[in-house]
Amino acid sequence: NRRMNETLEKIGQTLFKHYFIDNPDRNNWEKRSLNSFGEIICGKTPPKNRAEYFGGVIPFIKIPDMHGQVFITETQDNLTEPGRDSQRNKTLPANTICVSCIATVGLVSLTSQPSQTNQQINSVVPTEDEQTFFLYFLLKSMNSQLTDMASGGSATPNLNTSSFSKISITSPDNKTLVNFHLGVRPIFEQILINQKQSQRLAELRDSLLP
Repeated sequence: NRRMNETLEKIGQTLFKHYFIDNPDRNNWEKRSLNSFGEIICGKTPPKNRAEYFGGVIPFIKIPDMHGQVFITETQDNLTEPGRDSQRNKTLPANTICVSCIATVGLVSLTSQPSQTNQQINSVVPTEDEQTFFLYFLLKSMNSQLTDMASGGSATPNLNTSSFSKISITSPDNKTLVNFHLGVRPIFEQILINQKQSQRLAELRDSLLP
């Protein structure tokens, strides 16, 4: 499943390059700020002294949960409903693009279900579904730029939400965006299926081994 997902993501990256990097029309596309594509949400950690906020089933995403993951299907920590409700405006729907912006900068993953994140992650909730996979690959391709933006002036790299929101994006025309989305959507659907299957197999292995 992991090898298959690596291949599927490479196919998606090839399609992204074809539609948006090598496209001769891209010189006519307008520049827009990242926040014009959707809502930018910086995560937050509920008070740790409220034990009733933790230990539920609502994913609470931190940077270690993002490593090597296209979709985030499991997390080290989870919130209860009261924990989620204590900061409702931080809840992210499925297919939100999460980007690590403090310490380890430039990891990009997608939520697989309604989730929240800690303050080290900025997330983009796209206004239109057709923007999701375009923004995913675009932000992944900007790893060096994101790292450089976060490195100015402090010992710990920190790309704040304001600077993140103002990142300049070359916005494709709607037809190109829709055609790309329709082409890669089955790829991402299969990646998610494979990740969930791997997770179930790992849980089964862990229960059988003892």
